[in-house]
Amino acid sequence: MSTSPQRSAFGNLLRHLRDQRGLSQLALSLRVETTTRHLSYLENGRSRPGRDLVLRLADSLELPLRSRNELLVAAGLAAEFPANPLGSSVLAPYRRAITGVIAALEPFPAFVLDPLLNLEETNIAGGRLVPRASGGARLNLLDAFLAPGPARDQLDNFAEVAWSLFTRFSRSAASFPVETTELEPLRRRVQRYLDGVPKPPPDASGEPVICPTLRLGDRRIRTIGMTMRFGPSRDVTLEELSVDVLYPRDDEAEQFFRTLAPTG
Repeated sequence: MSTSPQRSAFGNLLRHLRDQRGLSQLALSLRVETTTRHLSYLENGRSRPGRDLVLRLADSLELPLRSRNELLVAAGLAAEFPANPLGSSVLAPYRRAITGVIAALEPFPAFVLDPLLNLEETNIAGGRLVPRASGGARLNLLDAFLAPGPARDQLDNFAEVAWSLFTRFSRSAASFPVETTELEPLRRRVQRYLDGVPKPPPDASGEPVICPTLRLGDRRIRTIGMTMRFGPSRDVTLEELSVDVLYPRDDEAEQFFRTLAPTG
């Protein structure tokens, strides 16, 4: 009596990634220039891929670098792309570039974020908008602006901004292994923050982009949110890093931010 082969970790992951993107085995095999039979053997654990094939699969699936490494490791191969800490000497020139950009954006707030929206750095204006983390702990923008408190209360269009941030977080989190230590606790906290918050329809604001509007007393400070990233990268950290900017939507918002700017 014959038994079917046990699906490998690589096969499970490959099938999951293919299903995520709505691709049939035929569609993916055509992209990779292999046969559906070979792809089926890979997913069922009957064949083991070499490095070149894994990288071709990752490219065809348009995976971020973190997921490409995960696919390689699942195949029993070494990771291809480094994930240097932002403070490392290797990334020092890139950190200087980031620091220069956010300084040049003063007096408009800028936030340097990792993919899970942990705050890496801000300029002076950005630092004025975020609450202080207790005990030197790392601050996450989801905790800072979605948890009940003064920062959340200042968001005039809280529901729109909150669900937009949740969508962004969910997309980024999808490329992280499920066992990532901070992922599930953060997901639970965000779901708790959004409990009872109705999800607005896509065209609720009538605006082409969902941007934060601050309510400060009787003033509504309208902003345009923009995100900057590095170009194509071979480093996981740089690929995932973003600089988020709040640019004034109108003269009143510009005057507000310039009034907050330090003088002298």
